[in-house]
Amino acid sequence: MRTKKCDADHCESNASFVDYCGAYVCWSCDAHVGLARCYCGWSRHGGDGRKELEDMGETIEPDLGVSVGDLARDAKDPHDIYS
Repeated sequence: MRTKKCDADHCESNASFVDYCGAYVCWSCDAHVGLARCYCGWSRHGGDGRKELEDMGETIEPDLGVSVGDLARDAKDPHDIYS
């Protein structure tokens, strides 16, 4: 499993690479290391990352609107979503 240190303020946890997002996602705070927003819906500033990307002109496939949180809730083991 590939891991990195979370880069969010006041978080000391680790992040694992999530194929769905193409980024390292923190186990504890859900931050996406090195990103400001993600098409899964996460945003560093708490907004809707998917909408922010679309407003910036990004084209996102309609079927990619599942959040990492949704994937984690559906997994039997929360770490199943991490590669």
